Amino acid sequence: CFGAGINGVGNGFWAIVDRIMSWAPSVPTGKLRELSRSYSPPSANISFKMSKLPFRDKLFNECLETGEDVAFIKELRSKGEKIYFSPQPAVNHHDRNSLGSVLKHAYSWGKHIYFLQLGNNISARCFNIWYRIIFFLAFFIALPAFGCLGMIFTIKPWLSTKPLYILYSPVIFLLWMIKGIAVLQMALNPFSYIPSGCNT
Repeated sequence: CFGAGINGVGNGFWAIVDRIMSWAPSVPTGKLRELSRSYSPPSANISFKMSKLPFRDKLFNECLETGEDVAFIKELRSKGEKIYFSPQPAVNHHDRNSLGSVLKHAYSWGKHIYFLQLGNNISARCFNIWYRIIFFLAFFIALPAFGCLGMIFTIKPWLSTKPLYILYSPVIFLLWMIKGIAVLQMALNPFSYIPSGCNT
């Protein structure tokens, strides 16, 4: 699977914030390289060999409101497939340009983190009441560390081309904290996101 470059298009403070948050795995610079497991290329610009796709009717998990591309990439990696990044061809994406839309996007993406990155692609433990209680308490304590790590992994890919983006670190940290609040909400009530009986 190849993820390729994405150019965020938009003016103003919040468009830049959305660009930094959304396209960290897809900064269109550098050489062709394997993408580390810390990053997942967004479906806005990916390609893959049809022969390597999972043998099922639908590629993406329709139970997910967001993060279906993250789940897909995790599944490919679990099958031993490699994920690469190529800066070209790059596509343009019109970024969100208001506070409300950026906050909504961060919160909605935080929901799938509980199930995918922290829940092993919607494993059964995500719905176990005792696991959820322990997870909630532990994650609540670790929330500031989660925000810091998220901010670091988001800002890092930009620094070679846009070093002044480091000035946005406080805002990026706050958005990752909002994502963390969404994670906590999913631990409290996972069925508000994944309906009972949904084929996960």
